[in-house]
Amino acid sequence: MHLLGPYLFLLLGKAVAQAEYLAFSNSNPWIFEHPATFYAWEGACVWIPCTYRIPKADAQVDRLVMFHNPEYNETIKRYVGTVLYNNTVNRKSPSQQGRVRFLGDSKKNCTLSIESLYVNDSGRLGLRMMTKDDKWMDHVNLSISKSPFPPRIQIPPELQESQTVTVTCLLNFTCFGYDIELRWVLEGLPFTPASSTISSSPTTQNVSTKSQIDLKPEWTHHGKNLTCQVWHSAEVLSEETVQLNVKRESPPPPYTMFPRDGGKYRCQASNDIGLGMSEEVALKVLYPPTVSEVYIHHTPAKEGQSVELVCTSPANPPPTNYTWYHNGKEVPGVTEEKYWIAQVLTWHAGHYACVAENRLGSGQVGQEAELDVQYVPKGVTTVIESPTPIREGDSVTLRCRYNSSNPTVTRYEWSPQRLWNEPSHEVMKIQNVAWDTPSISCSACNQWCSPASPIDLDVAPRDLGWKGEEVLQISSLSEIRAGNQVRLQCHFSKSHPEEVHFFWKKNGSLLEAKGRELNFDSVSPEDAGNYSCLVQNSIGQSASEAWRLQVLYAPRRLWVSITPGDRVMEGRKAALTCESDANPPISQYTWFDWNNQDLQYSGQTLSLDPVKVEHSGSYWCKGVNKLGEGESPPSTLTIYYSPETIARRTTMGIGICLAILILVIWGVKLQQNWKRTRSQQGPQENSNGRSFFVRNKKVRRTLLSEGPHSLGCYNPMMEDSINYATLRFPETDTPGTGGTGPSETQGPLPNNEDTYSVVQRCHGDYENVAPNLPEDDGIHYSELVHFGTGERPRAPEDVDYVTLKH
Repeated sequence: MHLLGPYLFLLLGKAVAQAEYLAFSNSNPWIFEHPATFYAWEGACVWIPCTYRIPKADAQVDRLVMFHNPEYNETIKRYVGTVLYNNTVNRKSPSQQGRVRFLGDSKKNCTLSIESLYVNDSGRLGLRMMTKDDKWMDHVNLSISKSPFPPRIQIPPELQESQTVTVTCLLNFTCFGYDIELRWVLEGLPFTPASSTISSSPTTQNVSTKSQIDLKPEWTHHGKNLTCQVWHSAEVLSEETVQLNVKRESPPPPYTMFPRDGGKYRCQASNDIGLGMSEEVALKVLYPPTVSEVYIHHTPAKEGQSVELVCTSPANPPPTNYTWYHNGKEVPGVTEEKYWIAQVLTWHAGHYACVAENRLGSGQVGQEAELDVQYVPKGVTTVIESPTPIREGDSVTLRCRYNSSNPTVTRYEWSPQRLWNEPSHEVMKIQNVAWDTPSISCSACNQWCSPASPIDLDVAPRDLGWKGEEVLQISSLSEIRAGNQVRLQCHFSKSHPEEVHFFWKKNGSLLEAKGRELNFDSVSPEDAGNYSCLVQNSIGQSASEAWRLQVLYAPRRLWVSITPGDRVMEGRKAALTCESDANPPISQYTWFDWNNQDLQYSGQTLSLDPVKVEHSGSYWCKGVNKLGEGESPPSTLTIYYSPETIARRTTMGIGICLAILILVIWGVKLQQNWKRTRSQQGPQENSNGRSFFVRNKKVRRTLLSEGPHSLGCYNPMMEDSINYATLRFPETDTPGTGGTGPSETQGPLPNNEDTYSVVQRCHGDYENVAPNLPEDDGIHYSELVHFGTGERPRAPEDVDYVTLKH
């Protein structure tokens, strides 16, 4: 039988196993909503809309186990059968394996889709859903036909001319992975009325695809065939055809014929001469089917046998199409007078009805017929109700249980019968049980008996013979280090029976190793733990005391953890801890910074309190025990500024920018004033038109000792006016060397006398100021030399001359 492969996500149904509920559930039952049976054909797919509700509101499904035809085993208290899927529920995304996709979640959705179906996929499928505290099993039926089944056209049996009616083409199939289309054909030609709709409705109550059209028949449509076709990939999969019966408004006939009026007729006429008889005429009265009834052959039927159901309904002409119903729901794909079930299953049981139709219309549903499917008791198990373990001489109580049976169980049989002489009942008691009691099984019987699997009582003798179980270390080493060879041996004295098997446990978990000795060619730190051995014979087993294996090894897996994190604000506290794995523990730690500089600290935790921005960088540690040393990879600590530091630095930066801006403005102003002053030192003409030179010396310190002088000064921060110094020269024929100031005995000079003056560069927002310090380098002097009729003096090398004309 093809079982959808090992990847099937089983379909979900409403039926819940009663034994499951009694054995495991003390809470309200789970609630599932989905159609009970799904229909499809080979090669197609099926879409199963499904929802569920867990009794406990905050619970979630953690695991799914899917079976084919599951049976509940009372002995092991769980379902058994072919396991098709066993996995943990993924709460984030849909799960797909092979042909099956699980589209649900862990709270309420259990929707499935299955592709590429086979006929043998039909049957009873189940889903085992488990939370941390509860579990449930749900079932559903899947019926797959060899070929696509036709749709069903729903149309009134009689149409009135020019009166619009709604005609529906219904197919009990929907799958989003298998596109189908419903098309209408009238007398072989495509027919698309102005008003038509197509819809697919996979809901938890019904799965179907339907097309509805508004038909306004005319008299010319009478007797024509209207067909609905199922299309897939440019191919017609199946179709259904009805013949239109259109009535016209006409005078009623003089006589209304009924089905019983059919038969042979003659008429007789008479006059004064005599009688005349016509030839015999056969009258056939056409009428639609009447009430339809179902007859079942071979009921009750045993599971696995064949069953035939026949639909009978008087009609003329005979019915051409039949619709079958199972427990009130339409059975897709069955349109013949006879409904043949080749191999009846338990889910086939129930009430059946049918409706026949011919070209004149449809009949009515008559009395339903019940199909009783009988089967052997299912889920038969033998349960030990006595406390375990069982010792020789104890009293043992056994019970024979089953899940379901039709008809009900009437008797029980136990094997082997030589163990007791009591009548066969559901409960069996064995007094003074022997240690060598053989395996026992029971059978539950109605008309047929169904045996349970044998169980072994595992009776232990009063004296098992276990002596001195212990684990010995066969090694000359006083201490075990990683890489050493270690051998453990399970020691005991004797056993009854003598044939024994050895098993090993580490920290309570069973190991794969078997045998009296457990060897480690190169022991590792992961091998450390508590070891115990188990000695088992056919009666039972005994376990030794645990023996601890300690493995010494050098430090490894060092790393630096930072608390509270690798990003800390300055001023806070940070703790760097050197984590390690070592046996014996690390005895000394060494800390290094990002420059591989030894921080001269030997503790496991390096504290920085308070942290500063300068502490930012990578840190690593080294650990040492007596077996060696290990070092960690670098861990980066980032210190970021506090809000106070950010505010202070921001203020300082703004101040520096403002100062630079002011200096730039001052520089531009001074440069403009200097250019203006140079442009004003061009040739001048004095009152008498004589020319002279200005001999410029940058330093003339001897003049500073004299009294204060009135100095003309231009202030660039004031208005853009120009100040001039008055230059006068005395009338003389001898050239004189200008001083830096007027003579002390000289009085006021007339306007036509030549004079000279000192020009000083100002340093403040003042005008006409006297120099303060004799060593002021900010003073520039101009020596004015007047040339008379005599020879011009020789110019010193360090004097620059400027010709002034006046």
